[in-house]
Amino acid sequence: MRWTGGVVVVAVVLAAAGWFGVRALRRWGTTAATREQLSVLRADPILDVEPPGSTLTSRNEHAGRTALGVFHPTEISLAFDVNGELTTALDAFRTAAVPNGWRLVRTRCSRIDQSVVVSFDKAQPGFTASLDLVANSAAASDSGRPALLVQLAAQEPGTPPTVPETGTEGAPRGDPTCLRGLNPSDPALQRPSRVPGDAAALCSLLSLARARTAVPAVTQVAELSDPPGCSYIDDDRTSFVGFVVRNAVEPRAKYEDRQYAPTVDRRFFLLEESITRPAGAWVDTRLGPVELTVIADGARPSLGEDEVLRLARLLAGPAQR
Repeated sequence: MRWTGGVVVVAVVLAAAGWFGVRALRRWGTTAATREQLSVLRADPILDVEPPGSTLTSRNEHAGRTALGVFHPTEISLAFDVNGELTTALDAFRTAAVPNGWRLVRTRCSRIDQSVVVSFDKAQPGFTASLDLVANSAAASDSGRPALLVQLAAQEPGTPPTVPETGTEGAPRGDPTCLRGLNPSDPALQRPSRVPGDAAALCSLLSLARARTAVPAVTQVAELSDPPGCSYIDDDRTSFVGFVVRNAVEPRAKYEDRQYAPTVDRRFFLLEESITRPAGAWVDTRLGPVELTVIADGARPSLGEDEVLRLARLLAGPAQR
């Protein structure tokens, strides 16, 4: 009996040691400040949202810590399998965010990747919190089922405030509902049936004289190979200006993922170089779609937004009536 009792005592001691060990492991490398951040995030009402038609499959959280010289921020993540409509599940969190103090920063909806990412931030006592909502269709999810990830995190001290993105307002990728009613046979999701083809065909779309009506500094046109293209440059190296036109061989929706801003004419749109300036344009020409790429002058594109728009209109040709 005494021996058996000893086993029980040892078992209790080991269990207690294991419990304290787990607690110690969870706290290892954390600080009072990061543990307080975790408490603040745990209390956020966004975690109380119950998305319709969804099942919570995992919840992970940890206070910020430094491990092996790398800082891991305070974070809480929720993962859901979505049995209902994916956009409806996403909207449950998205529509609850702003009334609970979250500021919309960025929306990305990709019909090619079949995923949506909506990002927010919120000022908290002593730190800024971020909220990312990531919705993946069955085709984009690792589980093979529609899935929703909700991730709250504390940004590192000193992180500059995020500038809310406004350039994509109204653009397909800025629409968080772009996956609703997604039709796999949509032509925008398919590779184009034809493109201009060789360099001569690409150069035929825009003569030097017409190019100069949009960008007077251009003085030379040259055919390019591998891949085919047509370059338009000036010969004054003191003020370099130029752009290249190539076949746009990917589906239109893939270029829409890089769309800088919507345009009234659906035959063309600007492509993003940053959230403040374009890097070129996608244009549907009489011979098929092309991509116009601005040649950079050092770290900056050599053409402005107005010039790129004028070139896109010229490549698209007269509007159909």
